[in-house]
Amino acid sequence: MTINRIILKTWSFPARLQLVVILGSPASLRFWAPTPLPSGGGPFFDGFKAIGPAGAAVSAWGKSGAFAFTSDGGRSWRSISANASGFPSNTTVPASTEVLVPCNNQGGLHNLGNLDAHMSGNMTAVTATGALRLSWNKQRRAPSAAADEVQLSVTGIPPPGINMLRLGGADIIQLEDGSMLGSFIVKWAQGSQRSSIAAFRSTDDGISWKFVSHIAQAEKIDSNEGPNENSLALLQNGTLMCVMRLDAGDAGRYHRYAVSISADKGVNWSPPQMTTVGAARPRLLRLGSSLLLSGGRTWSKNRDSFVWLSINGTGYDWVGYSISYWHNQFVSNTSQRFDPYQTNSSDHWPRESNSYTSLIKTGSHTAIVTYDLRGSGWAMPIEQLDG
Repeated sequence: MTINRIILKTWSFPARLQLVVILGSPASLRFWAPTPLPSGGGPFFDGFKAIGPAGAAVSAWGKSGAFAFTSDGGRSWRSISANASGFPSNTTVPASTEVLVPCNNQGGLHNLGNLDAHMSGNMTAVTATGALRLSWNKQRRAPSAAADEVQLSVTGIPPPGINMLRLGGADIIQLEDGSMLGSFIVKWAQGSQRSSIAAFRSTDDGISWKFVSHIAQAEKIDSNEGPNENSLALLQNGTLMCVMRLDAGDAGRYHRYAVSISADKGVNWSPPQMTTVGAARPRLLRLGSSLLLSGGRTWSKNRDSFVWLSINGTGYDWVGYSISYWHNQFVSNTSQRFDPYQTNSSDHWPRESNSYTSLIKTGSHTAIVTYDLRGSGWAMPIEQLDG
């Protein structure tokens, strides 16, 4: 009998190592030394998206128009002011910079302007003008920014309408036919004022969006907050998966992530089913036939973040890896390391980490996870090892 691999499994801080002898050839993850992110993007550092060639990623931060990018798979990062990259100095940068939408113009991205809306009426449509467009500049090997005075819209919202549209913590995915599906967070104008998640489709590179379906409704799931932060992935078999937050402390409870599936491009969704992992803001990424999921804050005194691997790509069985553990393995400066007590045994504010992350694909088997530590941002490369 031959042992093909010994997998190192990690758990939340204080770290305990468990050597598990695996017969056969299961997949696992390898982590590489993290790199500090440029300052100014906190406190979450969770709005990163791939842009341009493989190994490049960018995040636009807040209302400042500044953004950070990498062109080498996360080994080094730079920050650029939007004004220095072609954004008119006399123009206000559109606000919703966390949600960056992939568009078809050579791997570019754009945000959704000021579509985030807290409203008092029963709104069946929301509109805004202006977007920040990021395009990959081959000569400079960096993104360039420009203002688009376009009309952005979300329409077709069924009665009674909504009184909130939230894009922070939502997700957008490009489907095989080129259209996009967004899993936007809403509060319906009547009934429970807890949040829900609804699906919207765009066929024009994310400029106009139309209501498609309910993904998760507050009235139909046990959640004090209501389903809210979420992430989408297109699985190898063509189905869509939405992983969502239910409760992560804001309304007094903690729940694990729930999962909903669509087999018809987002028209219908299965009732959300509870998983055994996570609580705060999930991020989902498909690597080949496997899935990566990141997030954390699993109970009131836990501040760790995790990356989970679903080897079979179903999204129900996960192997967890502690980000705080791997970060501390590589970082020798004690002032830049996770503190064991503050990570796993404290509910103090500000948190040791918000457990908000990004997952960015940089190759067929590689990705970057971004995360925060006491207000500073870090990016750690990940490699999936095939069995």
